[in-house]
Amino acid sequence: VKAKNGQATAMAPDRGWIKIPTENPSIIRGGHLHILQHPNGEPLQLAFGFEKILGVDRSGTRIRYAVNTQPGSSGSLCINEKFEWIGLHNLGDPSWNPAFNQGITASAIID
Repeated sequence: VKAKNGQATAMAPDRGWIKIPTENPSIIRGGHLHILQHPNGEPLQLAFGFEKILGVDRSGTRIRYAVNTQPGSSGSLCINEKFEWIGLHNLGDPSWNPAFNQGITASAIID
């Protein structure tokens, strides 16, 4: 929680750490996706969608999904239905009629 002057007014409990996968996590077309976002530095918000993973590019470095995020959410954590870290959100479809959002896969980040 933040006050108007930007100073913390309450201490939030530690959330712990995200486990870095030792093997490539499951990214299945038609799978579920959860995105933990702090749009523009606002409090934590959850965006999620069932059967919204659209696929991974040929290089295995980008994942596309039909889960909506708020502006300013780049860098948000993307997790699958097993709560495995699968990527970081980094792009919204720039078209007037957006069809996807995109993230960098965890495996590409680890590599």
